[in-house]
Amino acid sequence: MDVSVDLNGDAWNDFLVGIPGWRPPSYYWQTGGAALLDAGSGLEIWRFQPPNDPDYLGVGLSVSFVPDLDGDGFHDCLVGDPAFTGAEYQTGSVFVLNGLTASVVREHFWSTFGSGPSMGGEEFGSSLLGIEDVTLDGRGEYIISSPRSDLGQGSFT
Repeated sequence: MDVSVDLNGDAWNDFLVGIPGWRPPSYYWQTGGAALLDAGSGLEIWRFQPPNDPDYLGVGLSVSFVPDLDGDGFHDCLVGDPAFTGAEYQTGSVFVLNGLTASVVREHFWSTFGSGPSMGGEEFGSSLLGIEDVTLDGRGEYIISSPRSDLGQGSFT
């Protein structure tokens, strides 16, 4: 869970909550997901469900707000699935979501950042951290952990 910003303008900071193990309606497997909750009322603002794909096994095991990435002036959200099993191996993935709508801005996979072929079990996306703009491009930045990458040595991207 992350508590950071007021996305809906009601003067209360909102909660970003991971829902690992959740089975979206009409899905045959438990992919997990995430939800944005209004701290003032406790009501759900939006709920994110990943693609209907059995490779997504733990969406929502990690979540974080991140300063605006898509240029709309509002914080965005990171949702990790370190148990993602694409390409036969448990490598991990991270969704970058628009903070207002939960639409997918981009998705990162271990293969995008890894220093070599997957050995499986990298757990990319186990921990996420959104940080202020350090590259001076007007956009937030984020850090993604992969604690079991490179044969157990771990890494951050």
